[in-house]
Amino acid sequence: MSIKIAVTGGIGSGKSTVLAYLQKLGYRVFSCDEIYKKIIISDKYVQAVARLFPAVVIDGKIDKAKLADIVFSDSNKREQLNSLAHPLIMNELISQMNNCKEAYVFAEVPLLFEGNFENNFDYVIVIMRETPSRIEAVKLRDNLSIENIKERIASQFDYASSQGIQRLKKCNAFIIQNDADEATLENKIKILLQKF
Repeated sequence: MSIKIAVTGGIGSGKSTVLAYLQKLGYRVFSCDEIYKKIIISDKYVQAVARLFPAVVIDGKIDKAKLADIVFSDSNKREQLNSLAHPLIMNELISQMNNCKEAYVFAEVPLLFEGNFENNFDYVIVIMRETPSRIEAVKLRDNLSIENIKERIASQFDYASSQGIQRLKKCNAFIIQNDADEATLENKIKILLQKF
């Protein structure tokens, strides 16, 4: 069975860049976001979301912007959505990774610690980046307001908290600081891969 490695970090930290680089090196990579894109259009999931948040389902489709507005401004509603979506995404991800023949497989798992999924993986790579750089990256990518981005950052796992540090210690986590250019980040990943 393949060794499973999760790549995680806050919004705008550079996870997708790391995954793209790993793919370029020839590794098999998976993305929870890609899996969710398929789940979010399935009838069963749309019906479940319609029961929880009737206003966000229009003509049998989920209005993702409306749903995001609701869940990022209310932690209880976010918890409701996460407990519906996360197990579905994780079951599909682990199933796909288990079917791999490669020695190492990687997955981008944005809400790894929020969902308590770190123990599903042999190793965890955490991409860290300064908040202003993260805000800038997300603003360019998603065209969100700074207020919206800050809301999303505040809703995510705090790696620097004492609880965050404890959980990182328990799960074979490697921290990569994404504090320079892309070439520097790629070089740090290359050095880390030698440790596996």
